[in-house]
Amino acid sequence: MHAVRPAIMKAVVLVGIAILGLWLPACNSGGATGGLRGLKPGLNYMQPLKWRLTYRYRVREIIANRPYIRERPSTFDPTVPAAGPGTYEVWMVGPRNGDEIRGMKCNYASPEPTQITPVEGGIDMIYYDFAPDGNLPQEITAAIQWEFYTFERYAYWEGMDIGEYDKDSELYKEYTKVEYPITTNKVIRNAVNDLIPKEHPEDYITTALGCYNYVVCNFEYDFSQPYWVMYNGGQAMHDSTRCWENRTGVCDEFANVMCSMLRTAGIPARPVAGIVHLIDEYDEKTNILVAGGHAWAEFYLPDIGWVPLDPTWGMDTEARETIKPYWSMMGSARGIPQVDYYFGKHDPYRITMFKNWNMTLTPAPKTPDADTEEMWFVGHTDRFSGIREVEYGWEGQPGIGGG
Repeated sequence: MHAVRPAIMKAVVLVGIAILGLWLPACNSGGATGGLRGLKPGLNYMQPLKWRLTYRYRVREIIANRPYIRERPSTFDPTVPAAGPGTYEVWMVGPRNGDEIRGMKCNYASPEPTQITPVEGGIDMIYYDFAPDGNLPQEITAAIQWEFYTFERYAYWEGMDIGEYDKDSELYKEYTKVEYPITTNKVIRNAVNDLIPKEHPEDYITTALGCYNYVVCNFEYDFSQPYWVMYNGGQAMHDSTRCWENRTGVCDEFANVMCSMLRTAGIPARPVAGIVHLIDEYDEKTNILVAGGHAWAEFYLPDIGWVPLDPTWGMDTEARETIKPYWSMMGSARGIPQVDYYFGKHDPYRITMFKNWNMTLTPAPKTPDADTEEMWFVGHTDRFSGIREVEYGWEGQPGIGGG
């Protein structure tokens, strides 16, 4: 997995992570086992890990657009003079509660947030207004810590009882529609139609597997652009159509293509983004797991739920090898190749923070002309004005916020 994984990381955003509980074998038992003790037909949740995740955001120095001298200190920090007039807003989100992430709690947020708003999907949007009086501070520091459990999701296909889609439901309508960047065209539709079993079009698993294999076998990771693919000289996420035409891209674009194909087949699908951890790679300076942003996809099966798949890790140069036991003891014991494992199964070393694109910022930005939505939102996003230059990061560590 080493060939693709370093390239899929968007940015290392976790400064302090401690894995408090490793290899606690557990399983959602009950029902038929299919000869495998503890497994039931459908989705199983196993191998729980307890995490303490600390997210830090710092701006070392703000350089204003023009010289600015205040007669009194900034209200943000009375000991530091203001840098100039302007705005500086930061929105942060933590892990998303769900079947694969449970028991989440926020241990602390420092300084006290300006506003905390519960948003759809079991997460809080933590908002900081660092220039409440319209005057920029010279530096910014914030830190938030969460605790939670992650679970391996393990789809056991044998004996799985799948119902019919309710095509009048809001879920079906929401996750089968065409919306940027999940786009389609005639070529994509024709390719998908060839993958749907003609005698059994209701065999959604076979159709979904066909779409997954199509992407894994026909697309290549763009190693020249490890973060965002460049288009017309600027950074941008390619939509499904352009990624399809190029047959190359990065993780979020492959997730878009997967969702486009599945939605075209009438199967609800959505992109997912979060943090992945490489448990066989450590940062010797911090003694923590190497981590970074990543995107994958999920498709919905009636009476089962949201099933994960990750074509990016499926196309890894080592993907034909058996999944390593430290990723999945059950998958390794069964001799499942990595490419097969990441269709319907996910390791517990990833933290979901985003499901579906385009998250609306709450509260709405007060920064002039700022976008009210964020397409790819893992960890934080910020909006500011009146600034010529910003220096990010902690002393001796790379910048977290960008720059």
